[in-house]
Formats: sequence, structure tokens, C-alpha cells
Amino acid sequence: MYRGTKTAIVSDRQLLVYTIVVAIGLFVLSFFDKPFIPDPENQTLFFAAINSIIPQTGLVARILAITVNILVAVAVYFINEKYYFIRRRSLFPVFCIVLLGGMFPYALSADSYCQILILIAIVRFLDSYNKNNTVWHSFQIMLCVSSASLISPSYIWYILIFYAGFIIYNKFSWLDFFASLFGILFPLLIAVQVMFLLDKQELMLGAAERFLKIPQFEFVSVLHVLPQVLILLMSLISFTEFIIHYSEAKTQQRKSMSFLFMFLAMVCGMFYFYPSSLQIQGNTYAMLSGICIAHFFATNNAKATAVTFYAFTILLLVFRVLDVLL
Repeated sequence: MYRGTKTAIVSDRQLLVYTIVVAIGLFVLSFFDKPFIPDPENQTLFFAAINSIIPQTGLVARILAITVNILVAVAVYFINEKYYFIRRRSLFPVFCIVLLGGMFPYALSADSYCQILILIAIVRFLDSYNKNNTVWHSFQIMLCVSSASLISPSYIWYILIFYAGFIIYNKFSWLDFFASLFGILFPLLIAVQVMFLLDKQELMLGAAERFLKIPQFEFVSVLHVLPQVLILLMSLISFTEFIIHYSEAKTQQRKSMSFLFMFLAMVCGMFYFYPSSLQIQGNTYAMLSGICIAHFFATNNAKATAVTFYAFTILLLVFRVLDVLL
């Protein structure tokens, strides 16, 4: 029997208390932080339209941002209840996503909206497993990713990630391929028409230039980098543990977590192409790494895991406090 069926290192009742305390603490801490504000010239027309209605900074924006973070975390919990990719019921995904989401300033950036679209795409992907007809799933997945790229252009590369996921799931027929192409082109064609009607053709050229731009080194403070190094290290430990016990999980669980680990690895790989990815895709990165790290804590009952959990949590919070106050 897999170790994940035994008593967890931390009970769900404790995790609920920890989550509430951490969420409140990070929210209060956010008032001493300065959110990352992208250059308005680099904002897409569609995010600018959203931003004109719902500003990305201020008290209301900060409240909405942490609300989105918590709702995404809760949604992942219920998604796991249905698709069981973490192999057991646990509040670890909720705690990890709330904690890692708080490592970035609370603001309604473009990533806040893209994160929701990517989560919907992941749900549709998980739902496609063992289905005879996945044409509609393929269309919806690429529709979400393509729509996200209209808000934040760097998300266009996620198309390749989901194509790799189709191969993992063995769901890559010609019908799926053509349906996915239609899902990609549908929002892009509408966007082109809207830009021509508004005489904003230069925005399309600007987006193309950003894709072709050679990445430049950007200095980031050590205290900003340390939490990300710790998160990546913990993700690597989780992946190693997943590989060691790979054969002990059901086929669907193995393939689903393989996709999510691959997803996280490819997002991290994009950091080179987009030097500001930690700000541009911070929420989505926190969601993916939170899921992967939660898998380790939820399915591992060794005493050393409990020590790792508390050390990981405390170190992240200390790094965040120092990054904000110093």
C-alpha cells in the first residue's frame, strides 16, 4: 500500500489554521511591499482595457489578488478530489499555493487573469484522460491558452507545453490537432479584427518584437532570488520522490503528475527567454510549484518530511519578510 494512505505529517485541521495565519500575515506584509508594475508600453490592449476597469494596484486590488490566490488554491483542492492526481485528499495544495503565491506582491497583474485561464486548461486536460473523443477538450484547452496570450504575450509558449501533454496522455490524433489549431486561431483572429477596428495595428507589431527580443540580464536582489531557489530545490526533491515511487501509483495519477512536473520544468525553462518571468508569470508559477511540492508532503509520511515542511515554510516566510523590509 502506498505511504500516502497513512496519517499525514500534518493534519488537515492544522493545515487549515496554518493557511489562515499565513494568508493574513502575508496580506499584512503586502502593505510594506511595492508591487511589480510592467511598463505601460508593454501591456497588451486587452489587459489595458481590464486595467482601466479594475486597477491592478491599491487596497481593492490587493484584496482581490489574495482572494484570487485563495480561490485558485481551493479550486485545486476540489480538482484533486475529482481527478486524484496527488493520490490522497489533503489541504497541502491549498497551503502551498497560498504560501508560494504570497512570495510575490499582491496585485491584479495580467498574470492573475492568465492563471485562471491556465487552471481551466489544466482541468480540461485532466478530464481528457481515457476519453474516446477529446476534440472538444483540445479546442477548449488551446482556446484558454490563446486567450491568456492576448492578456500576457509570454503565455503563447504554453501551447507547446500542452502539446507535450497530449503526447503524455496519448491523445494526439489529427482531429485533436485541427481542433487545437482552431482553438488557438479563434481568439487571435478576433483580436486582430478588434485591433484593426480600433486602429491599433502597431500593438500587434510590438507583441511580435517582444517575442523576438534577445533576453538581457536583469539584476535581482539576492533576497528575491533565494525563495525561488528554495522552491525549485523543493520541487526537485518532490520530483525525485515521485520517480522513486512511480510504479506505486495508478496510471492516470502517474501521467497527470508527470504532466504537471513537466509543466513546471518548462515554465522554469522559459525564465531564460523572459528575464522578468518571475513577475510576469509569478502567480501561475506559484500555482504549479505549489501543486508539485504539495504532492511530496501529502504522500510522504517520514519524520524527516515533517522537519522539511516546517523548515521550508519558515525559511520562505523569513526570506519574504527580509525582502520586503530591507
